Amino acid sequence: MKSGELGHNSGENSDLNNSFTVSLNGRVGMLDITDKIDLSDELKAYHNLLENLILERTEELRYINEQLQKEISKRERVEELLRREKERFHNYIDVVGIVILVLDIDGCVSLINQKGAELLGYDKGAIIGKDWFSNFIPEDEHDNIMNAFSNILKGHFVPNLENSILTRFGEKKLILWTNVPLLDEQGCVIGCISAGEDITDIRSSQEKLQKYADDLKRSDDLKLLFIDILRHDLLNPANIIKGYSEYLLETMDIEKEKDIVQRIHQQNEKLIKIINSASMFGKLESTEMICFEELDLLELLEKISREFLPLLERRNITLECYANGSYPTYANPVIEEAFSNLVSNAIKFSPHGGRIVLDIIDGGQSWKVTFTDFGIGILDEHKDAIFKRFKSFSGEGVKGSGLGLAIVKKIVELHDGEVGVCDNPSGSGSVFWIRLNKIQPS
Repeated sequence: MKSGELGHNSGENSDLNNSFTVSLNGRVGMLDITDKIDLSDELKAYHNLLENLILERTEELRYINEQLQKEISKRERVEELLRREKERFHNYIDVVGIVILVLDIDGCVSLINQKGAELLGYDKGAIIGKDWFSNFIPEDEHDNIMNAFSNILKGHFVPNLENSILTRFGEKKLILWTNVPLLDEQGCVIGCISAGEDITDIRSSQEKLQKYADDLKRSDDLKLLFIDILRHDLLNPANIIKGYSEYLLETMDIEKEKDIVQRIHQQNEKLIKIINSASMFGKLESTEMICFEELDLLELLEKISREFLPLLERRNITLECYANGSYPTYANPVIEEAFSNLVSNAIKFSPHGGRIVLDIIDGGQSWKVTFTDFGIGILDEHKDAIFKRFKSFSGEGVKGSGLGLAIVKKIVELHDGEVGVCDNPSGSGSVFWIRLNKIQPS
């Protein structure tokens, strides 16, 4: 055998069946390949096994990938549906004519619709994330609104809450809110959802209508006052004239006659003035048309006291006035008729030889004019009713039309004042009082 050739002899020993004769560089030797053949078979088996595993894993991955693609497509469809629903929701809340507002638990704006943004004068983006209370609620309403918000966060439903909001231009808008808690999936409160209606114009219209109704009622009251004055108040100066006339007939003294005639003339002038004032009041449609002027209350009381002097002397009644100083107020001269009625009323219900006390008390922002008598007094159940028209609770031997105190009440109310009566704390009798506003220093 030549060098470098491999060969075998079939007739040789069986030990040589798995051997080759190898000549390497002139050397001849025997190489056993039995183990290598076994290793090759194992490698082929592992190779086949790996191929099968790879095919199985590849199939699994392909299936997983298909499922993942389906899930992704499904999620994309859901997200698209959610996006469309969200867009539709925003379109819905943007076309409604009310404000839709969502606040988080800290009071910051999470959502506001177009109506709310337009009402505030901002773009939505400039509102989202802002603190609602510090940016859009007037400071004087903070406490009330924060208390309501606190109740909402406790899970309470808060309907019909009115409060003002501040626009970009500093204007106040009155909103009527319905508020409900915003809950998460676990039912925990995470904020507040509010629906609000702008009632600024509605409330303004209501106030105008109410003012118009009040003016109509006042106009009717003024006409009734005119009738009542004609029926009642003209009797007071007429009675004074009668007293002076009777006194004139009894005395016939020349010097006194001049003074008495002068007083009669003054009372007639007053009578004409009352008629003119009553006529003017009857034509008024609003108290805004009433002319007010600065008057001193003590001067009015002193003037009225002088006018009733003859009647006081005839009944031997003492009239005292404790007030001293200046008591300025803005009033129409018709207020004198209210004072005159109360003095006349005190004289009427005072016994012969009795006593009447007038006073003016400083009430801070107002003057309280008091008319105290020591007569028969008034029962508690009658104290409110006596200021109504044609309600009279006369004492024995004393008659009344039931108009005098009703007229007093109407005149005082036209001056934004108050009138009332209480028991005389010093004994029998009553204390009538009128409260009128002071002239405040400028």
